[in-house]
Parts: sequence; structure tokens; C-alpha cells
Amino acid sequence: MALVLIFSAAAVSAQGNLQFNKALLYEISVTQVGSTYTQTDVVVTVPANKVWKLDATGCSTFTTGTNAIGTGGYMLLNTKVISGYASNTYSYTPIWLAAGTYTFSCKSNNLSAGNIYNGFISGIEFNIVP
Repeated sequence: MALVLIFSAAAVSAQGNLQFNKALLYEISVTQVGSTYTQTDVVVTVPANKVWKLDATGCSTFTTGTNAIGTGGYMLLNTKVISGYASNTYSYTPIWLAAGTYTFSCKSNNLSAGNIYNGFISGIEFNIVP
């Protein structure tokens, strides 16, 4: 029986190993002037034979003139909320992304004139080594 287990284990192979490739950091900003705000989404592509591990994401407001950090910011991955800051901070990291294209957005429930909304995405890119 032990020989069967040994031979079975030898026949099973993993899909591949992960090898560190590079650190990732992307920034997102939204600026509001009057009733108009300009948002810069970040569209990223995870290349074939690579995988990303997102370790931290965030989005918060900064009020011009008062230098105050505000609440109400949240980060979207495509259309899903992945982190936010309201009365408390929450984050659904780590998040693993397979090869493909993704859109990150920094949003807020507290849009008001003079506010700047900043977001970030931090992670690691791995090579998938067969």
C-alpha cells in the first residue's frame, strides 16, 4: 500500500511554481472642481504566464485648503468593491489576479468641490514556472 502511495504522489505534478518578478505600485487620482470631477482609472493587464498578488489597496479623500484626510473613499476592481474607508477601514486583500485585463477605480460617496481622491494598488508579480 505504501508503494502505491509513493508512486501516486510521484505521478501527480503541480501546475507550476511561482518566481518573483517585480513589485507593483499604481496610483489613482480623482480631482473635483465645482460640480465636475476628473477620474483617472487604472487599466492593467496581467501578462500570460504571470500572476499578480495584490497585498494592499486603498482610496481616501484629501480636502484642499484644510489638509484634512476624509472618509468615504473606496476602491473598485472592475465593478467589485475591494477596499474602503468609512467609519472603519476594510480590505479584501490579498487578491490573486490571473492573466487578463482589469480596471481599478477610486470612488467616493462624499464628492464635494475642492476634494482630491487618491488611491493606490500595491502587489507583486510572479512568473509561473512550469
